[in-house]
Amino acid sequence: MATTPGPDPERLVAFTAGVRQLPLMPALAVDLVRSVQDEQIGSIELGCRIGADAALAAQLLRLVNSPFYGLSRRVGTVGDAVALLGFNLVRRLVAATLTQRPAAELLPDNADTRGFWRHQLLVAALARALHATQAEDGAETAYMAGLLHDTGRLALHAWQPGPDTLPTPSHRVGEEAVVAAERARHGLDHAQAGAALLGAWQLPEAIVHAVGTHADATAPVDPTAASVWQANRLAHLLEADVTTAATPPWLGDVGLTPDSLRRLLDEVDAVAGRAR
Repeated sequence: MATTPGPDPERLVAFTAGVRQLPLMPALAVDLVRSVQDEQIGSIELGCRIGADAALAAQLLRLVNSPFYGLSRRVGTVGDAVALLGFNLVRRLVAATLTQRPAAELLPDNADTRGFWRHQLLVAALARALHATQAEDGAETAYMAGLLHDTGRLALHAWQPGPDTLPTPSHRVGEEAVVAAERARHGLDHAQAGAALLGAWQLPEAIVHAVGTHADATAPVDPTAASVWQANRLAHLLEADVTTAATPPWLGDVGLTPDSLRRLLDEVDAVAGRAR
């Protein structure tokens, strides 16, 4: 299996010391990601903590009352949202919303930044869907790993800001080119940076490993990491062909149908359009 070479240990220590105290992810988001494996936060505590943040509670209620979820009645409290949608879905929505908050502090609110956040959401949704077709459990962990897979890009930008926006891969600029540019500039790439940062935050090892290997040339063996690796590449394929309504030729190979892909994209856009 091909893997990216490790960064200089001293450089990695300097990076981690330089960014770990920045508000790249709120404490509640960290707790939500940790809870996918040990259920650190229960439904009651989740509702209380969301309710204590007026902006977050308003964003959540706006989202759950959107036509996408098709609820039969209006939801007016966070507790009702948890009861009607379930803990796992609310956890995903809140984590997705919280991880987009640093954009105003670190990046301008422009098309590139919005594209960056939408890519995170798309990889997360695809990773969860792909993992669910291949394993009996772990889909929530795959979602969180996908949501955080490019955290290193934000961290590197915060550590050593540049005059440009985030260098995000696309169908025109591949992952390898961006990784090479990051190593030349920072001495480490975003996958290495993200894994180091999330490891310092004591997130589950499956998530740390998935983040650290998502830019590898070949798929990792670990199921969660493999789901994120594949989801990242499929997301780039979808983003490269946003104007066509044709069914992607690879759809059936990954266990998705046109209807399930359409619903997945609708869910991503529902969250991406209401997260701020």
